[in-house]
Amino acid sequence: GRVELRLGGEWIDAYAAATNVEHLRRRVGMVFQSPNVLPMSIARNIEMPLKVALALPADEAEARAEQALREVHLWDEVKDRLSAQAATLSGGQQQRLCLARALALRPEILLLDEPTASLDFKAAQRIEDLLVELKSRYTLLVVSHSLSQAQRLAESLLVLHDGGRIEVLGKDVFQDRDALFSIMD
Repeated sequence: GRVELRLGGEWIDAYAAATNVEHLRRRVGMVFQSPNVLPMSIARNIEMPLKVALALPADEAEARAEQALREVHLWDEVKDRLSAQAATLSGGQQQRLCLARALALRPEILLLDEPTASLDFKAAQRIEDLLVELKSRYTLLVVSHSLSQAQRLAESLLVLHDGGRIEVLGKDVFQDRDALFSIMD
């Protein structure tokens, strides 16, 4: 296959031999369906990748970590326990921590694979609200098996079936459930 991304005004072939994978990873953030917190403190979950990938000094990494935690509305919940293990957070908090870790790197694109799949209704709703908020500032590519979630989040919808594309739909079409289901049939 072939994956081409438009980053910084230029097209990049993700699989081309000349593509700098490390540079690409810094520009594209990824959040998985199950929270994948690192086995370390809440603070270090965000700061360590900033120090390793971007070689940021400790004070700048701390500032970015706080900014990212604020952006995902997690700061007030964890500011007094940043040294606690990330695994002690609830599932929804862990997912927001993973999103904060991706945002701290300041990517141009966020890839989200079923970002609410492992969460309860309330936590899932909070993540969805956050994604609606973030889509004005980031390009989001969200994989979802939930048609209703896709309709709530998407500006355009790519419908896949058996590994192939059926249709690319604009918001005006996929808001009409009957039209959408007739395309999918």
